[in-house]
Amino acid sequence: MRTIRAICLGLTFLAAFAFATSPAAAEPEPGEAGWLYDPGEVVAIDLTLSPAAEADLESEPDKYVEGGIAISTTDGVPGGEEHLVVSRDSVGIRLKGSAKGSFRPLSGKAAFKVKFNFENAKGEKGKKYLGLKKLTLNNMVEDFSLIHETLAYTAYRGVGLAASRTGYAFVRVNGEPFGLYLNIEDMDDVALERWFGKFEEPPQHLYEGESGADVKPGVEALSVEEGGFEVDEGDPANLDDLKALVAAVNSTEGDGWSAAVAPVADLAQLTRIWAVEKYIGHWDGYAGQAGKFQPNNYFLYSDPAGIFQMLPWGADETFERHLAFDGPAGLMFDKCLADPACEVLYRKELKSVRDGIKGLGLPDLAADTAALIKPWWEGDPRLENPDKVEGATEEVAAFLAARGPEVDAWLGEDEMPASGGAPPTEPAPQPPISSPPSISAATLSFAGQDRSGRYLNVHLRLSQAGKVTLRASAKRQSGQKLVCAGSKEATDAGELGVHCRLSQAALIDLGRHSLRLELALAMTPASGPEETVVRSIRLAREPRFADEPR
Repeated sequence: MRTIRAICLGLTFLAAFAFATSPAAAEPEPGEAGWLYDPGEVVAIDLTLSPAAEADLESEPDKYVEGGIAISTTDGVPGGEEHLVVSRDSVGIRLKGSAKGSFRPLSGKAAFKVKFNFENAKGEKGKKYLGLKKLTLNNMVEDFSLIHETLAYTAYRGVGLAASRTGYAFVRVNGEPFGLYLNIEDMDDVALERWFGKFEEPPQHLYEGESGADVKPGVEALSVEEGGFEVDEGDPANLDDLKALVAAVNSTEGDGWSAAVAPVADLAQLTRIWAVEKYIGHWDGYAGQAGKFQPNNYFLYSDPAGIFQMLPWGADETFERHLAFDGPAGLMFDKCLADPACEVLYRKELKSVRDGIKGLGLPDLAADTAALIKPWWEGDPRLENPDKVEGATEEVAAFLAARGPEVDAWLGEDEMPASGGAPPTEPAPQPPISSPPSISAATLSFAGQDRSGRYLNVHLRLSQAGKVTLRASAKRQSGQKLVCAGSKEATDAGELGVHCRLSQAALIDLGRHSLRLELALAMTPASGPEETVVRSIRLAREPRFADEPR
């Protein structure tokens, strides 16, 4: 069985403000439940439901019904040897997912919550298993690659942020295969105590933010249906910590905002989690974008002193959209970037996140995880988009290749000094208008197959040395999708060839019809400003790709 290489990161992070606490947190020991959240293993989970319980879930899917569970380790091969670890006859089981997103009924690829400390109709309450109260089994229907969440939460934890662990499970219900699932660690008081120590109730809370819930005046009086927070842990009758955060966030704008908020929020931790959201393209989180249902998928956790941190959730639709690294987004994010001191901190954390994620080996983890789960999803009778898995996996690789250079480009030459304060008021020196551009010509051609795959080749003539980054996007109904990314250093002026590998999805499209791509070429010279050239090209249909294995 292929074993995923261990990932570790030892970094010391310095806070940008004297009043900011360090965002770096050492990941706790895995504990007795660690084997359930090993991304290099696939366990087997059998759920049992009576006909009455199934009928109840059909009518009220978000209400726990009584059922059974058995968990077995596997030898890594579907249909291979399994070893029963635990079996319980009475646990709570319900369906999960949003009605407009990942929810599926029992007739489809339903997602599940399993509650070990469930109280049955006889009044008998079950005990935790391995210290856990619940299991969350995600159906991954909105993640065609099936690896987004594993990579995302690895990124969060790898840069010193508290975040869920993930593993994989092959689920059967009453003996019927339901397929491959992500087993994601619940963010509850059990997980909080792993990371932060004893959860004190009162005064502590864990608030869940969904569908536009934000720290706006009056939010503490709103129901979840009205755009308020759900109190997942802590006393719902005493929201003094949330009221203090709302008051501080909305007390001022611009200069002085971070000083007003620092007594009730760990700004170093907040800016770091926002930087990760931006980096991994978590558009459906807190800092991803502005919209009717954003911010979404996040937790606010208050410590015993009433100081808040933010914790991530719902990271399945990541590693696709190349988000801008600034706003608009959630209220705190926008106010942070409007305050010069907080903006400096955010930029510092973005640099740290870029460097930290680079050291995590996410491309290797993506490749290893994809290889691990392939035989399992190939035997998944309820997988909705099996033809898209490998193409989506290749798009993840292209996204990761491009993201670091995109951070570099956004920080740019006008990067603020690490010591803090506003950016320089005088503009950076610009070259004379008459100076020749760095990229004076671009000729494009599509190459065939070689040992590594299919490539798009770009030939350039450069007027000076520097780094050239190539990104190719295809227009689809869901928007522009990155299909190719690459970069190359030029040590001198003259001819340069840059190439990138087309994603599997792009090759499938090319086997069916011609493909129009938008190419963005960015030249970062050793001195002077960056220059970008955008070209559109049309690739002729290549029928041979339609007939080849995908």
